[in-house]
Amino acid sequence: MRSAPTGAVDLAGAAAGPDLTFRAAELHVGAWLADAMHGLFTVSAFAATLAFHNAAARHLYALGREGLLPRRLGRVGGRHGSPGGAVVAQNVFDVVLIAAGALLVADPYGEVFLWTDSIGVLGIMAMQALAALAVRAYFRGGGRGMSAARVVWSPLLSCAGPAVLAVVHFDLLTGRTGVVNAVLLVLLPTVLLTRRTGVVNALCWCPCRRCCSPGSRWPGGSGAAIPSGTRR
Repeated sequence: MRSAPTGAVDLAGAAAGPDLTFRAAELHVGAWLADAMHGLFTVSAFAATLAFHNAAARHLYALGREGLLPRRLGRVGGRHGSPGGAVVAQNVFDVVLIAAGALLVADPYGEVFLWTDSIGVLGIMAMQALAALAVRAYFRGGGRGMSAARVVWSPLLSCAGPAVLAVVHFDLLTGRTGVVNAVLLVLLPTVLLTRRTGVVNALCWCPCRRCCSPGSRWPGGSGAAIPSGTRR
């Protein structure tokens, strides 16, 4: 009884592992179900990619609007109010990435998709960790009547948890180990710590320099008016 789960895990990790669910559906139900599952998987992958593209374009727009990236990225179209510069930049980046994968004859899913997607997941977990750390920084002057468990230990554990899990189990995202994971793990901190991106300046924001500047509407904001038809 105990050997069954191990055998199933080994089977899923074999060369035919990615098709295991589809083959089981075809074997026990019929080919029509396997075809339908392939179609649904393709549509869902496209929807997820479109959502990531939209989110990336909006982040580029916000960073460009605040001057942390080239301000051209923070421009919007006069007709629809969409962040055209950020969308074009995102498209160009995607084309370059896909072209590089094609030239290197990389596996479209196992390498191009999984490796880039893993960096995105790592970035999301990094933002969650930084948000938890921001809670601790907010209450550094005093707990405001709340216990240390809420304003000190919970934020610190929430910060350390995603960071440790992301590094320790990064191989589950990429399907690789060794040098590949080391390079992918180094990319995100390198970008965050590069002064040319302006991210360091944002993290080291000084309230006296930014918040108190004339026309500023929110902490760290530029005070620039947001064109009609756009959303933050």
